[in-house]
Amino acid sequence: MKWFILILVAVSLYGTSVREILGDDRLTKLVMEGKTKEEIVEIARQEYPKMLESESMKRQSEKEYVALGGIVVNLLSEGFRRKIKVSLTASVASKENAKVVRMSMPIVRDIAITTIASKTIEEVTTRKGKDRLKNEIVEQVNARLGGEYVLFLYLEEFLIAPVLTAEEIINQLEEYGVR
Repeated sequence: MKWFILILVAVSLYGTSVREILGDDRLTKLVMEGKTKEEIVEIARQEYPKMLESESMKRQSEKEYVALGGIVVNLLSEGFRRKIKVSLTASVASKENAKVVRMSMPIVRDIAITTIASKTIEEVTTRKGKDRLKNEIVEQVNARLGGEYVLFLYLEEFLIAPVLTAEEIINQLEEYGVR
């Protein structure tokens, strides 16, 4: 009987062993009930999606979110100046990671501010541009903190506005006939 269990332990479904899917106790019970190797593999095949769902739910429930707050900076520009206001929230894998991110908030915000301020309006207005910006911030934060602390960044607020001098405002008002 031991050799039968050893063979089943070596059987792999979707890169996961039958033993990992069913667990030692259930595997032993099925063998004791007289199930064939094929029957046990089929049971494991049916249980695999449930195991994945359970692991996914567990990972989701362990996630934490850390608000990075609002950031207002000027965008990189040679002509017409614009400022950007963003509010970011970081998704982290655990409470421990959330604690590290909160304790490192000045570093995290500095990275976010300098990264955003180095972008042009063209780089941040498209969906791909926003995704690249978020990924760049995540990579830089994780590199600086020395681990995979931040999983993803969410934009909660995103606003781009012109930066005008008093003279520019007066000129625009005059163009519209306002005095």
